[in-house]
Amino acid sequence: MSVDIRRAIDFIGHASSYPELDDFLIGSGIEQRLTAKDLPSAELLADNGTVVLQFTSSYAETYGKPHSEGLLFLEDVTAQNPKYEDDIGPFTSDLPLGLRMDMTGGGALFLCWESLTIAGSFSVVSF
Repeated sequence: MSVDIRRAIDFIGHASSYPELDDFLIGSGIEQRLTAKDLPSAELLADNGTVVLQFTSSYAETYGKPHSEGLLFLEDVTAQNPKYEDDIGPFTSDLPLGLRMDMTGGGALFLCWESLTIAGSFSVVSF
């Protein structure tokens, strides 16, 4: 089942127990739920293993105040290219900003830079 990656990114900073995030996980076909046994970090896989939602208990120390209360907080959403990873795929979700799995690093950087300059904000983009 595909994942709305833009929506997933919106949940960064929220606890895994946040009700709207839980609804999103259900809608994305993710049945596994995180518990205190998963501390200090855990990940949930979606879209045939191509989308990784990474959670941490140290969100506040690294990024600042979380957006909701809980034990584990979403800190990262990663889309993995099945061309370069074993035992995953196919990728069926859409990437934000018009990005595609078949793009070169330069093409992806251009799209990200273009989006950042249009939005009027700048940040570090790593590949």
